[in-house]
Amino acid sequence: MSKEIKYIKSFLVLFITGFTILMLSSLIWNIYKENQSAYEFAKVEAFASYNKDLLYRRWATMHGGVYVPISETTPPNPYLAFIPDRDIITSTGKKLTLVNPAYMTRQVYDIAEEQYGVKGHITSLKPIRPENKADEWETKALKLFEKGEQEFSSIEQIDKKEYLRYMHSMKVEKNCLKCHAIQGYKEGEVRGGISVSVPMDKYNKIVVAQIKDLTITHFVIYLLILVFGILGYKKILNEILKRNLIQKKILDSEANLQRQNKEYASLNEEYKSQNEELYKAKEKAEESDLLKTSFLQNMSHEIRTPMNAIIGFAGLLNKEELSDEKRKSFSTIIINNTNQLLSVVTDILTISSVETKQEKTTIQKVNINNLIIDLLAIYKTQASSQNISIYVKRQLSDKQSEIYTDNSKVTQILTNLLTNALKFTHNGFIEFGYTLVETKNIASNQAMNLQMQFYVKDTGIGIDSKQQDKIFERFRQADLSITKKYRGTGLGLSISKGFVELLGGKIWVESKPEKGSTFYFTIPYNPIYEDYKTSSGLKQFEKTLTILVAEDQEFNYLFIEEALNDFNLKLIHAKDGKEAIEICKSIPEIDLILMDIKMPVMDGYTAAKIIKEFRPDLPIIAQSAYALGHEIEKYNTPAFNEYITKPINEDELKQKIFKYIKKV
Repeated sequence: MSKEIKYIKSFLVLFITGFTILMLSSLIWNIYKENQSAYEFAKVEAFASYNKDLLYRRWATMHGGVYVPISETTPPNPYLAFIPDRDIITSTGKKLTLVNPAYMTRQVYDIAEEQYGVKGHITSLKPIRPENKADEWETKALKLFEKGEQEFSSIEQIDKKEYLRYMHSMKVEKNCLKCHAIQGYKEGEVRGGISVSVPMDKYNKIVVAQIKDLTITHFVIYLLILVFGILGYKKILNEILKRNLIQKKILDSEANLQRQNKEYASLNEEYKSQNEELYKAKEKAEESDLLKTSFLQNMSHEIRTPMNAIIGFAGLLNKEELSDEKRKSFSTIIINNTNQLLSVVTDILTISSVETKQEKTTIQKVNINNLIIDLLAIYKTQASSQNISIYVKRQLSDKQSEIYTDNSKVTQILTNLLTNALKFTHNGFIEFGYTLVETKNIASNQAMNLQMQFYVKDTGIGIDSKQQDKIFERFRQADLSITKKYRGTGLGLSISKGFVELLGGKIWVESKPEKGSTFYFTIPYNPIYEDYKTSSGLKQFEKTLTILVAEDQEFNYLFIEEALNDFNLKLIHAKDGKEAIEICKSIPEIDLILMDIKMPVMDGYTAAKIIKEFRPDLPIIAQSAYALGHEIEKYNTPAFNEYITKPINEDELKQKIFKYIKKV
């Protein structure tokens, strides 16, 4: 048995073991999260009930209580006997009694328990009314309040049923002293608390149903991946056996040629060219063998590394003396490494499917703008943690960006490119997006069709021009040192290339070492709405107008870009006031500025005053969250022509812009 076959079999065993651990860990974690969610939802319900009752009390306290008709269920309150006007008779002879906030809250809780099963109780360690005496659980909570805690909650059994018990401290407010000053209350003191008990039955039913669905889903996924893994193993095994057979035939042929050379020395020149060709074929086979061997070694490393962490920390979880904090940390490490292992397996299965032409496309309606924004939301946190800025550019409106294509493949291509950009970029920025381009017939110079040209640009380590063609080959990176330093399977770009070509496009890169890289790929533009089949289907002004948007928040800029997307405007983005000044000095074609006031480095107000000094006729519209009257008045100066408060109204924004644009 060859070493390669041993590697493949070892990999299959490791894959099955690792994937089993992965699925079990995922199921356990999801069950834990479902139970935790049920607890949190019940706590939210209890807190809402507490807030509602507190509002009732505050309202009643503001009015010194309310008068209600005397009845069997609402007799005069003996604890308000010291109030002269506790009981009154109306002009019509109706007898009324004063109900204080506590009396009212108790009756509301009785109704809530009868109708919804939610129990409520007002209590303290020194209750005036015997019925308000705290039980054992409430006593524990009240003692915590005396130490400074604000709330307490836990799952408890009441009448053999499970409840979420929640209690919040209750402080004396100024209006409370109208009735309770005589009892020695002081404003701000913690005098007790409101206890709320929410039945867990409905939440537990939901959790049981969710756990059942999770178990079925994990089992189905497990079976599918296991089947695909075994099929992939058989495919690779067959390829290795075929290659070994070819190598044996080549070696046999070479031996025959050597014997013939001894016998036919006079014909040496005639066979020299044939021998050279065979030698090149041997070199090519050896190079292929070297690449595959290197790949298998890399795969072994990529698989063994997370497996080492999974097996190691899984063993540590069995220690009885392990603290909850360490157990949670070890579980997180196991989950992260199983995800890494699954990513490696997914890449292998995908490239196998692409290479054997078994990969299929699923054409459906896709909103490219939404896809771009979703990816921005996913990668923004990681970029921020690396101190890297990340931006997006979208040329079309949401309606124009709705096309027919394969959503998962476009997403995976962009995901591969963005992941590489973050991996190889240590400072600077990453920008991604798309433009609409026309492909031309070179002979007739006539437009043939429209394509969406995507790009991912970074300021990373770059790629040498000699290596740029190799990076799209399977199992290849720019050089071997990159694999050692940055890790990875070397399959991401090969998979991306396969997907792009499957969708009818092409992929390429422009890069310089230490300057960064820009990866491009195209797909056909097949819009859902045929009205947008032409690139000139946008509303046009008489000329292309340029607007500078000074805004440090990326999503605010995206909103403005989207709001103005249907108009023939060129938008330039500045991240602070200083950058806005520099852009205005270097680009005289700017027709209008949207200036945020609160920005880093230099605020918008200071920047606007400086810009007005060298471009006094340039319209500047302030946009800010400062919405109070004195704040608006403060910035209503010659530095700004208009003022828009946040959140920005789209119609108001367009109206104010067009007020000045039409003059250009």
